[in-house]
Amino acid sequence: VSTRPWPRAAAAVGGASAVGAGMVLSTPLVKASQDAMTFESRMIDIRKVLNDVSPAQLTKIERGILSMSTRIPIAAEGLGQIAAEGARAGIAAKDLLTFTEGAAKMAAAFDMAAEESGAMQAQWQTGLGLSIPQINTLGDKVNALTNKFGGAAKNVTDMITRVGPLGKVAGVASGEMAAMAQLLDKVGVNSEI
Repeated sequence: VSTRPWPRAAAAVGGASAVGAGMVLSTPLVKASQDAMTFESRMIDIRKVLNDVSPAQLTKIERGILSMSTRIPIAAEGLGQIAAEGARAGIAAKDLLTFTEGAAKMAAAFDMAAEESGAMQAQWQTGLGLSIPQINTLGDKVNALTNKFGGAAKNVTDMITRVGPLGKVAGVASGEMAAMAQLLDKVGVNSEI
């Protein structure tokens, strides 16, 4: 038996290192499990809203979202949030992946949260009466305007969401509304007008 204290200290340090290494190695697994549970929760949200959807359609939507997460810089959980927003807004199951992809691209381009982009696109559809291709075209116009003339795309889209229905009533086209919103944002008008 040694009277030197270092073997016990070395054992304690070694044990602490093993625990630390275990925590480091398990963190990605815990995170992946949490993400998977959150994604599954989003799929349940979609299932709740889409009453007339078949299990095969749900599987197609789920696989489409997972595939999309490998092409678009938004995690499957965020794409699930967008799809859930679309489903709540009445987007048909057959159009949900197209809606989700357009909103995801807009979220990435405009530095918006995924759920925020999904809610905005849903509001554009109902408030402005736009189809999914028209929503995507409007997003492209906002992107082009803010890239060329300045302004923040997120502010412009917020302004369109807030005053766009009034423009529709007045007969102003969505592209003209985007140009007007971009100009107002550029000169410093707050979107909460």
